[in-house]
Amino acid sequence: MKNEIEAYHNRKIKKDFVVLYCDATYLTVRRDSVAKEALTYIYPKAKHQTCWRHLIRNIENKVRAKDKLEAAKDAKLIYNSDNIDIAEKRLAEFLTKWSRKYPKLRKMLEGKIIYSPLCYFQKQ
Repeated sequence: MKNEIEAYHNRKIKKDFVVLYCDATYLTVRRDSVAKEALTYIYPKAKHQTCWRHLIRNIENKVRAKDKLEAAKDAKLIYNSDNIDIAEKRLAEFLTKWSRKYPKLRKMLEGKIIYSPLCYFQKQ
């Protein structure tokens, strides 16, 4: 695997190469964004997007069982927004609705990942 990763790093990237997908499944990493740090070191202009499935799982883990479906549904509204303005509005609505009952959600979302899940809206 090490040789494959090295070959991948040394290949020429075409001018029209716009997306690099890196899944930590293939890298032995610790949690807390070690893979992100490595990628941004090698590709300083790269943007990092948190996986929405993992984000929704984290949200579900911070709410009571009776609220899981509704909280996940509300979070998916952010993901399914048509543009960054709508996504940010829905994010604010989500935080207003859920962070009173679950303050850890605000802390989680306003921390290191608040704009990471929305980066796919940004123009290059």
